[in-house]
Amino acid sequence: AVVVSAGALEYEWAGIFAVSDTVYMWTAQKVEGTYADETMKMAVLPATDATAEALEALEEAGKRSLGSNCTPVVPGSVITPMTDACYQLVFDQDLWQSLYTINASGIAAAAFFTEHVPTEFENNAHYLKDRTGEDVEPLAELPKADENSGSVEWGPSLGAAFIINMITFVGVILLAPGLSKIVATNATLFDGLLSAFAAGSLLGCAFFLLLFEATHLVAESWEEEAAQTWRWGVMILAGFLLPGVIDGSTALMQEAWPTKLVAKDTIVTAIPGDEFVVVP
Repeated sequence: AVVVSAGALEYEWAGIFAVSDTVYMWTAQKVEGTYADETMKMAVLPATDATAEALEALEEAGKRSLGSNCTPVVPGSVITPMTDACYQLVFDQDLWQSLYTINASGIAAAAFFTEHVPTEFENNAHYLKDRTGEDVEPLAELPKADENSGSVEWGPSLGAAFIINMITFVGVILLAPGLSKIVATNATLFDGLLSAFAAGSLLGCAFFLLLFEATHLVAESWEEEAAQTWRWGVMILAGFLLPGVIDGSTALMQEAWPTKLVAKDTIVTAIPGDEFVVVP
């Protein structure tokens, strides 16, 4: 984690939240059977606005609060935001989670400065929730993510783009004089290979991109598991069955309007939908 010096203490994370309600719940959970630490120091400061600027303006006060004497608080205690106050959360080792009440009455926003990143204590519940159990997310955090950190690996991306673009020229390559003769001689073989390649590309796109992204859309649109499951199953089955339905329908249409062979310079009577091939 990124650590910021705070004199006698260091804090790993800070976040500011809009608090329209009066009561919130801070949660710390065991992860893989243990808490990330037995205790965690926390400073909670009142703020007038939940913005990045407000959080940065409170940074020195947060450092100063964390460096002061901290009051131990056990699960079930009430934490009230105030300046120059430090709380030391003491986690109950006999419980799988420790809960603390945040008294947010009379303030518009609250800034938290903590000894650890709160997500280190997340197992299956968010660290801050409102009275209805909904997650409350910070509107700004410290330290800020370094947008320039980490190098961008352009080589693999450009290489993959080049390979994909070259594949689109397969049809042009097959028109070359030498290859076109081979293709004509082995038309059935090439039709099978190209069809297999096309089918593989479509299946790869479906399984690696479309189906995975669809899981997010289904989960966001419907909350109940049953509603998500039957829609997901119908979508997958329809994807497999639809090509067969289209192919069968096309075959029936071709049988209904068969192609007629006529000799050159022959006069025939045609109706809409008739298809003719002129033979010598």
